[in-house]
Amino acid sequence: MTEQEFNRPSEQAGNWLTRVKLGHSSVLVVISTIIILLPAALIVWGSELAHQRTVEYFTTQMKEKAKLAASLIDPYELAKLQEAGDTDNSTYRQLIEPLVVFFQTRQDVRCVHSFRTTEGNGLEYVLDVNTQLDRLGIPRKLPPSLIGDRFEGEQQIADSIIQLSSKRETVIFDEPVTDEFGTFLGACSPVPNAESPEQQIICVDFTLDGLNLQLKEITDLRNLALILSLLLSGSLGLILWSDRVALARANQRLIEISRSDSLTGVCNRRSFFQHMHNEMSRVKRHDIRSGLLLLDIDHFKSINDSYGHATGDEVLVALTKSLKNSLRPNDIIGRLGGEEFGILVPDSDLEKSTTLAERIRQSVEQLRVTDRDNKSINLTVSIGVNEFSRDSDSVKNALASTDDRLYAAKAKGRNLVISDDS
Repeated sequence: MTEQEFNRPSEQAGNWLTRVKLGHSSVLVVISTIIILLPAALIVWGSELAHQRTVEYFTTQMKEKAKLAASLIDPYELAKLQEAGDTDNSTYRQLIEPLVVFFQTRQDVRCVHSFRTTEGNGLEYVLDVNTQLDRLGIPRKLPPSLIGDRFEGEQQIADSIIQLSSKRETVIFDEPVTDEFGTFLGACSPVPNAESPEQQIICVDFTLDGLNLQLKEITDLRNLALILSLLLSGSLGLILWSDRVALARANQRLIEISRSDSLTGVCNRRSFFQHMHNEMSRVKRHDIRSGLLLLDIDHFKSINDSYGHATGDEVLVALTKSLKNSLRPNDIIGRLGGEEFGILVPDSDLEKSTTLAERIRQSVEQLRVTDRDNKSINLTVSIGVNEFSRDSDSVKNALASTDDRLYAAKAKGRNLVISDDS
């Protein structure tokens, strides 16, 4: 098998595993991001929509209530009220009574009063439910306004009320107003069919406490939903992350399996050849020497024939353990096929590698493996030794030379170490 043939399969396997790992990682990152961000975005969007709909509903109800209040007034009777003293007459009480009932039956109404326009774009009060609350024993927060009292609010508000009411439309103040008694928003509606020189306007002030409470509940629900969503998303993200870790471990295990011998756990043939090529490149790059040992169990076929393949497998496992005990952590063992093993000894010249091989031979000679009947099986190995150096032309030739020395050891009676071509 050529060098390219040894390299290509392992590189393809590594590239495939890398693509699988990166592909799954990218998918998991995208899924995790969607799981975390999408519910939160939907919750925020839903909250903003609920805010908007709540405000729209509240302002629509304000207009409808202002129209209703205006419809309760008789414009002809209203025009009769001209002086401050008319506040105590029967016409005033007759006109104000339905407005007081309107005020009492609607918790969000803070005040109801009517205006009429005056010369110079002014407004003056006509009706005010606050004038009747003391008489009825109803607590009031605002001082009463009598007929003829001028509207003391901002001129801009007065101008807006006059302008919009002239169009016979029900309007709402642009901005809430805050005074010593709280924050309110007013709605104004023209009194229908008023046949008087001045415009007659009903104004209903609405407290914003109820609206603010609803908006706060929506905000609290949104925050709670966001917290639950983030907790749930975090849990799902943790699950996905755990799956990602498990996948990485599985991929790593798959790589290890693809490079390992299933029986002994050492490098398989393909992986060992890759290590040899890597070590040859390192030797040439740094001008150093590394040892190569080829080892074969003597008479292994007879062991299989006499004791069975299961016992033969036990012999291979026991030999592998013995080899590991004789080697350094950075030395590399590979099972090349059947009972043949290769050992790479980095940073070791031919002499040191030969000494190591002899120590391995003696260790195996003392190794005892028993079969099912507790019969002892004696093992020996034959070893060929070589080295990689800057002068080595290729892994293929170095391996062939080492293999020749292994077979020379077998030809000379086995249980030997041969490190030269003599």
